[in-house]
Amino acid sequence: MNKMIISKLGDIDVKIELKSFKGFEYYIEGVIFSEESEDEKKTLEFIIDFYNKFGKIPFEKLYGGFILFLKNRINEEIIIFTDNSNMRTLYYSNAFVSTKFLEIVQKEKFNELDLEGVAQYLMFGEIYLNKTLFKNINNIKNTEYIIIKNGKISINNKEIKNIDSSNKKVRFDSFFDKISKATNDKKITMDLTGGYDSRLVFSMLKDKGLDIKLFISGKKDSKDVLIAKKISKITNYDIDFFQVEKRKLNEKNLWELFEFGETIYNLKSSYRIKSFADFRKNKGYDLRITGDGGVLYKDWWWIQDFPFYNKRNVDVEKFYKQRILLTSINRTLFTDSVKDFMHKAENNIKNNIKKLKKETNTKSYDFFYFNLKGNLISKANNCFSKYIPIYSPLWEKELVSFSYNLKRKDRFFYNFIRKMITKNAPELSKIRTEYEMNASDKFFDKIIDFYFFVKQYFVKAFRYFKRRVLNKNYKSDVDIENFYDDIRKLDILDKAIEFFKKNEFLKESVKKEDLSDDLIDRILNIYMVIKYGGKK
Repeated sequence: MNKMIISKLGDIDVKIELKSFKGFEYYIEGVIFSEESEDEKKTLEFIIDFYNKFGKIPFEKLYGGFILFLKNRINEEIIIFTDNSNMRTLYYSNAFVSTKFLEIVQKEKFNELDLEGVAQYLMFGEIYLNKTLFKNINNIKNTEYIIIKNGKISINNKEIKNIDSSNKKVRFDSFFDKISKATNDKKITMDLTGGYDSRLVFSMLKDKGLDIKLFISGKKDSKDVLIAKKISKITNYDIDFFQVEKRKLNEKNLWELFEFGETIYNLKSSYRIKSFADFRKNKGYDLRITGDGGVLYKDWWWIQDFPFYNKRNVDVEKFYKQRILLTSINRTLFTDSVKDFMHKAENNIKNNIKKLKKETNTKSYDFFYFNLKGNLISKANNCFSKYIPIYSPLWEKELVSFSYNLKRKDRFFYNFIRKMITKNAPELSKIRTEYEMNASDKFFDKIIDFYFFVKQYFVKAFRYFKRRVLNKNYKSDVDIENFYDDIRKLDILDKAIEFFKKNEFLKESVKKEDLSDDLIDRILNIYMVIKYGGKK
């Protein structure tokens, strides 16, 4: 796994090869291309020439999912930045910059808990607004970049447009032509499920001469797996199938899961995702491609207002409850001071959501997703990219802007996705998805599908009911049975609970059996990150 941490003095602790080009040392991880060229080296040349001429980086003209490190040998200035599309991120403190949160946690001598970040994590299992669990460690926004010079780390604005800027020059098909050229020298592993998003990406990239091997995980008789294997057979693309095997947890492998997930993934998700990563990491892949971002090409995040998809009123409170506060925790278990921070964190998030509101409800929801959830996805992508760099074409800011400006009817009933799949891979359009619908844009196929479309809305409504009223999350085919039963037997959980009581987070009367699985996971992650940094 690559390791890179840079101090404010310019010292670089790396296990990577820094290359030299045009008076700069550089390191690129992932996919990078530009308006000028799909070639990585020519893109780098374009960046350096532009910087030498104008004294700045041409961020608006850069695409891909990447981390780029540049060091000017003449003035020793270091510039570090990621893509513009929330696919990767950087963590920083006053003294260090890294792609890995836990590296900075260990390097910093003093880490003070950010109680608002802790409150968010306990409530949501995630931390919004570019915060972490510590006051002195943050992650940059996709609109920011880092300069290190004269012993100082500074955070600077890229001055790029957001997704609400009209960008009619971008065409979906031709942009994927650029993507295929930018990735044609890479060995690719591509996630394929039984849904629409990954099929859309695959339909746009297949038959372009790329070295792609498909990947699917789950139970061998699940819809996802059966559909993916059917697509593989029809298109004559090889597919890797992987099923997560349950093994008894002990404290040693719990720490391995923690180090992989870095508090970004919950421990159960880390179990699954690390298993996927371990399965693929030694097969020579250069890049992992996913269908992440597909939400922004359909009406899934608008569904709370179904069918009123073009109104001016945005109910932030309802949005918060349905999209941020997915399940509720028992707040009575916590001390009054923690409950107070939870209340403040909720108000802060709601106020930030209000600032992102646009002229209509559905455009607001897209804006919320890209700017709020995108930050979470970028941190999660960093975890997987320890093994194989990750790229999600549907997250490209240019394409998200294109989708943002689509007519509302094009997003409804998967209309745009259907159109693209039918045009680029008609043989895949007739294969039914896990939702029982096909992906065809043909009139009669859509008529037949309408029954299943309505049925899915009832399924989604029932899942929402389970989540909000019964406080239960939907379980997928790759869930690991008895995961938390094992964790409840470990001594480290008892130590974590005692730590929370000693530091007046949990009430003294709280017992282990009072804690839900979600809370056990979150309390453990917080306790482990504190211990990982060597703090008492």
